[in-house]
Amino acid sequence: MKKRQDIELLRIVGAFAIIWFHSGARGHELSYAGLVFFLILSTYFAGKEGSARELLQRRFQRLLVPWIFWFAIYGLVNVLSGRAFVPLGKGWLAGVLAGPSIHLWFMPFIFGCLVVLDAVNRHLPRKVIALSSAALALLVLAGTPLWRPYSLQFGAPVAQYLHALAAVFIGTFLLYFDEPRKELSWCLLVAMLLIANEMVPYPGVGIPYLIGIALAFVLTSRIPAWNLPINVTPLSKCTLGIYFVHVLLLKTVAKSGLARGVFVPLAAFALSVAVVFSFQRAFPRLVKFWS
Repeated sequence: MKKRQDIELLRIVGAFAIIWFHSGARGHELSYAGLVFFLILSTYFAGKEGSARELLQRRFQRLLVPWIFWFAIYGLVNVLSGRAFVPLGKGWLAGVLAGPSIHLWFMPFIFGCLVVLDAVNRHLPRKVIALSSAALALLVLAGTPLWRPYSLQFGAPVAQYLHALAAVFIGTFLLYFDEPRKELSWCLLVAMLLIANEMVPYPGVGIPYLIGIALAFVLTSRIPAWNLPINVTPLSKCTLGIYFVHVLLLKTVAKSGLARGVFVPLAAFALSVAVVFSFQRAFPRLVKFWS
């Protein structure tokens, strides 16, 4: 089945937005929407074919194997830089889940979410899952004034986990968007957008979710939102690898002094694409670590 190029392009844009956020360049607060959209896609494209054991094995190979690999890489970088392999200031469990580089928190989190979703899919009707996910997404977004201050006090990875929950529920809702009545599904999605708009005063939540949900409207259509003259799938297949490697390349670009300001994330993105694309073709056996 040919992949929809509009969604693949948004996947690429999301990867670039994550690099922009981590670069700290101007406008990086807005670019956190890239991670929100990434989280939505992670549950929206969660494959459900296979037995419980097959799905668990697939999740492990797809998410935890590369996480372990890059956990070791970034831990080694920390040691070579004179830092602890894993920061343990908030305890060993928080340290391991957050990872030697904070962006690695995403992998064990989404692994756990998908395993839970697989279990839920086996026991509940799709309509119930859709409506429950929508209700939970609305509840989490509306509750931002309650949980956001406390999550920031707890720090990583609790702050990231609580921030990501609404996106996971939204992705699950969109996965089964057609199960409830269409009018109801549209009303729920618009309600999410309106509540996200109300949360704009909360940095890191309102605007990123507002943009992320707006982008997610593309997923409600079963036909492409627009036609692209080129096939971007080869580039979109690099996005997970880009997510893993970009932090190293951001530091390299910043220290080199060859780029400044907004050109730092642009250069890091281009280098990340080149590195991942090259490794995928030169070392195909390592593909599971890169994409």
